Amino acid sequence: MVNMPLPCCENEFGLGKPQGGVSLKSGQSTQSIYAEVVRVMALWSAVVALVKQPEASLTNRLAEIQVLDGRIHEAYSKLSECFQLTSNNMSSTHLDDLPNLLLLHVMYQQCWCSLHSSIVPLFSWSVFDDNYSYAQQLSAQTAFEHANTVSSLLDTALKLNWDATRMPSFIGYAAYCACAIQTPFLWCLQLEVKQHAVRSVLANLKTLQVLGNHWKFLKVLGKYACHLYKVHASRPFPLADEPKNMTGAALKGIRPNARARLSILAHNTILVNEEGSFARIPEDIGDLSLNEAGSQNAALDNEENIAGFMSHISGEGRTVTNQLPVMMDPFLPSENLDYYDLSGAFHQPTGAQDMDSFGNIEDWISELLQHEA
Repeated sequence: MVNMPLPCCENEFGLGKPQGGVSLKSGQSTQSIYAEVVRVMALWSAVVALVKQPEASLTNRLAEIQVLDGRIHEAYSKLSECFQLTSNNMSSTHLDDLPNLLLLHVMYQQCWCSLHSSIVPLFSWSVFDDNYSYAQQLSAQTAFEHANTVSSLLDTALKLNWDATRMPSFIGYAAYCACAIQTPFLWCLQLEVKQHAVRSVLANLKTLQVLGNHWKFLKVLGKYACHLYKVHASRPFPLADEPKNMTGAALKGIRPNARARLSILAHNTILVNEEGSFARIPEDIGDLSLNEAGSQNAALDNEENIAGFMSHISGEGRTVTNQLPVMMDPFLPSENLDYYDLSGAFHQPTGAQDMDSFGNIEDWISELLQHEA
């Protein structure tokens, strides 16, 4: 697979004169958005393969993280100027190009988030190793910064007249992962960091809310985000500042949880059960087995839906029963009002996608790359 030519640019395809030659192995940049998406998907596959390895000593894992981080940085640095996307230039991006460009950049940021969060228990519910607290602190800061970049991109995109039906579910998953990283900072003692965390978490939840009308899987992740918050809220540990200014002990988290870790780090891998079968309906997925979430914070018991959760986070002081009125959510496209689910139950319009369009494509890529090797 690494020697196969990547997709040609759209102009060459339109003229019927594709010029091949660039492959994953060559590492050359291209003028094709689809080629660059394939490239980052291959990198994401490598990240997932690494984070899914059994947690053991960090000695070998840290070396692998460093190598893979270098590969991601190299590929990202070679992106053509025409594919650059930031919160500052997004408004000038053609809306037809936004879904692919946003996916491309969110996937790069998510590669860093998952890769570095995998050794930070506070973010990924992993096992803590006292022998590598400094390395974990560095990775925590890296993951924190890239999660903030994801939230900034999403916050800007939500303000545009985007077509939510064209947005891949991976974007919503990245919003969920960013939530998992940023939620502990909602109680940060540093006011600026706390306020930034509130804004970021709200942007992530709005993304899950909007895209959840088209992807059932994102409805599930919205509930998971609420569950993770409940656990942190039940025993808040006020963080002093950003990870770079914290002690290693502050990164220990609450307790390891394999299902929570998988949902945060590995996209839709949680949809596959131990027998290898895919979940077909949300009820097949189950919860995260966070026993604390259901009993320690009664104030959130009726806020399983994202709108209620958003209201609670924003601290607007409103009494929330089910969902906020639709008119209070300016990010919901008007064409979605007919099927907007006020009860928080799983629902989607006719013709919407099944559990996830991405399937387990990262696993397929990983298998092909291993076979090629």
